[in-house]
Amino acid sequence: MAFIRISLMTPQFGQDERVQELLDQLLRFYQGRPGFITAYRLAPDPHAETKRVGRISVWESEEYAHRTANEQRDMAIQSELKLATVDATHEEYSFTGVQGE
Repeated sequence: MAFIRISLMTPQFGQDERVQELLDQLLRFYQGRPGFITAYRLAPDPHAETKRVGRISVWESEEYAHRTANEQRDMAIQSELKLATVDATHEEYSFTGVQGE
């Protein structure tokens, strides 16, 4: 089973590119971390009214995801993201991934 983390947020006015850049930095940081499987940056749907963006990361276990989230580099990027996004829209979700039969 995999551990999946999803984060969704809305950039503050004029911060779209900065948020995209920060999400890309975060995903590059994950590469090579222990337990990392894959990740995606979520771009807004061009047909949607909102400009929500986000990321999905997939890990071998919750422990690996938490260990990386507690590293200084991850926390620094997350802090910058919070400054560039509308706080009320920032949502974090975690799931256990189960492959279908």
